[in-house]
Amino acid sequence: MKKVAALTALLLCCAWPSSGAPAFDPEKVTGPRIEKLCLVIVANADAQVLAAENGELDIVGDIARPADIDRLSADPNLEMSLARGFHAFFLLMNNTRAPWNDRIVRQAAAQSIDRNSMVRSIYSGYCEPINGWLPPVSPWASPDGTRNIFDRAAACEKLLSCGYRFNFAGKLTAPDGRPLPKITLLAPLARVAPTTAEMAERLADSLNAAGFDVEVEPLDFSAMVARLDRKDYSLAVLGWSMGRNPDSLYSFYHSAMDVAGGYNMTGTHDAALDAALTKLRFAPDKASAKRASAEAQRLLGELVPSVPVYSRFSVAAVSKKWRNVLSTDRITADNMWTLMMAEPRDGRTRTMTMALAEEPRSLNPFTASSAYSW
Repeated sequence: MKKVAALTALLLCCAWPSSGAPAFDPEKVTGPRIEKLCLVIVANADAQVLAAENGELDIVGDIARPADIDRLSADPNLEMSLARGFHAFFLLMNNTRAPWNDRIVRQAAAQSIDRNSMVRSIYSGYCEPINGWLPPVSPWASPDGTRNIFDRAAACEKLLSCGYRFNFAGKLTAPDGRPLPKITLLAPLARVAPTTAEMAERLADSLNAAGFDVEVEPLDFSAMVARLDRKDYSLAVLGWSMGRNPDSLYSFYHSAMDVAGGYNMTGTHDAALDAALTKLRFAPDKASAKRASAEAQRLLGELVPSVPVYSRFSVAAVSKKWRNVLSTDRITADNMWTLMMAEPRDGRTRTMTMALAEEPRSLNPFTASSAYSW
């Protein structure tokens, strides 16, 4: 573990700009200096790595597998950037469907998941486990957002205290004596998102160990998002890239956002939470927003409409054929400023190619609901 921590610290030092670097002034940006931008759909993670090494891709972002990061870092033709990003990964629970319409069951499920062990074994230190609804890098995040709440024995006791029982097979039965039905956990295909697919399997194992009967159903990402939009699911895994402001809390958990295609995919409805989120969304000043944000996160900790799992560091690789590439301690090089500023080192205007891991469902900004579409 010390080796992993040291490696992560070294990468952060290498990726972050030095204190002596000139301040970035967006007002002085003029561009773009590229002939055209091509988003090349490369769904397979191995194929993305090969394309970057062969010079067929200029930018590969959202690199998740530690082995891929190590491999691309050794390529002299690529420049790596790493940032503690505004990313959060959740186990979504359909709050409108049993057993997840019971707050106690949701709380027990959250307690039964060993985030620390999963994150350490899958990501080798390139992300951090969380128990909060905003990423730790956010100045709005709750101080308790990284507390380890894993306690499977306590989770089982919580279920027993509410009338749930375990049968001879070790599976849960409801207070009325009926066994809980088999639960399907939706996840993207392993060829598209290998680490997410592995995390889904680990989450299913944790829930099964607590008495639930969970199996993973891999799906094409577009098909999975369509199911989530219709709330045609029981469990699902999904990661989000968020902004600096905490208005994502309103989008994800206010009842007004529980509409077809809305971001409230868990079907969360709670009057007290709605009131806090409304105060946050329409706060007249920062102090009011701070109070409302803290109250909303406290209520989310009680309701547990979804289970926060981890916040991943952002890692990107960019071809050294380009200069004026921007990266900071908060964003990697695959950002809009890079697209505006980057120019070929040889001075010849040419196409920039950027990896896209999935075919977009829609190119309509009014209906886009996934990172690939955006």
